Amino acid sequence: MGDATNEEIIQKASETHRIVVTLDADFHTLMVRSNATKPSVIRIRVEGLKAPALIALLNGIKLSSADALN
Repeated sequence: MGDATNEEIIQKASETHRIVVTLDADFHTLMVRSNATKPSVIRIRVEGLKAPALIALLNGIKLSSADALN
């Protein structure tokens, strides 16, 4: 969905029961303005974080969560 608008991403995530993880503050504003209750949106607030570093961060969280469940 690299070329999708924020609104399209929200719609698709809502339809497919997914969570949006973003570096962009706009998603929360769009959710509020549209009175949306889904999807869940997680905003990562790390200054200067680029996509590869974000992926590494999320993979680390995923691994930590899996370890915590075992």
